Amino acid sequence: WEAVAKRVSEIVEDYKKKKARAMNKLGAVQNSGKKSCANERIDTPDGKTGFDYPIPNFVIRGNPGVGKTTVARLIGQIFYENGILKKGLTIEATKDDLVDRYVGGTPGRTREKIMEAQESVLFLDDAYSLIDRSEDNNYSKEAIDELVAAMTNTKQYRFCMMMAGYPEPMDELLKMNPGLSSRFGKSNILTIDDYPPDLLRDIFIGNCRKDGYSFIGDNEEGEEGNEKRLDLDLFFKNLYDGRDRANFGNARDVVAIARDVKMQASLRDDEKRCITIGDFGSYAKYFNKHGVSSIDDIYAELDKYVGLDFVKELFENVRLEILDAED
Repeated sequence: WEAVAKRVSEIVEDYKKKKARAMNKLGAVQNSGKKSCANERIDTPDGKTGFDYPIPNFVIRGNPGVGKTTVARLIGQIFYENGILKKGLTIEATKDDLVDRYVGGTPGRTREKIMEAQESVLFLDDAYSLIDRSEDNNYSKEAIDELVAAMTNTKQYRFCMMMAGYPEPMDELLKMNPGLSSRFGKSNILTIDDYPPDLLRDIFIGNCRKDGYSFIGDNEEGEEGNEKRLDLDLFFKNLYDGRDRANFGNARDVVAIARDVKMQASLRDDEKRCITIGDFGSYAKYFNKHGVSSIDDIYAELDKYVGLDFVKELFENVRLEILDAED
């Protein structure tokens, strides 16, 4: 979530600086006895509102399980705690909440959600479901038009619009409606990448340990300590490298794996709750080491074959030429 955290931090810092500058102007005007002519609307110096800050809108792109919904909720809380929003709510909506089955019903349903999200976050997950290229009765277009109009009319509507979904379909949605993409701005179209192996490992370990599970080889003494420690680094590297990029569930998949592994460990011995390689079932294949670790290992593998003298000599000559070039 580094890209998200960086952008949110920039917005909060910008808000604080502009609010401080507005309050300083207010103080100077009050001390001089003159009326304020500042651009920002300052209600009172009691700290509740301070001034109108343009609430940013976001597009959150990411594959399944990267935490798009969690990110939306956290941004809402952060904006509330810092004063950008008056409420810390996240109003979650889908296409079915916005689009009506009958003519003329969609604008009203969409406005209802917008009003419910005033001074809060309106989070539309799987926003690309609004893609509709039909010419007649395009109710999805009506919903998008209503959202764009509300994001444009910042005097009447104050809410943080967040649209989330898988990267490619979201790009398609934004291209279909230039007015929609312009309401977010390039800096606020954020991508959450697939979780790297070390993060997947930490999620898995944390999920198991919070329920009182340990791993074979954790103890230095006793029967379990004599067993080989589970190489979870290798496991999650192989899982990550072999993932189906379009359907990989990131944290969601890891939590599902942890749930199955914990169940098998409990069925075997619910008192010890010690996870072994056998508890991974079909996933145990990811503990197998693939490939070789060094150039010497590659040539050692080649030397195991009977014959192939010409090939071995060819590779050895190439190797010597490379080593000479490096010297």
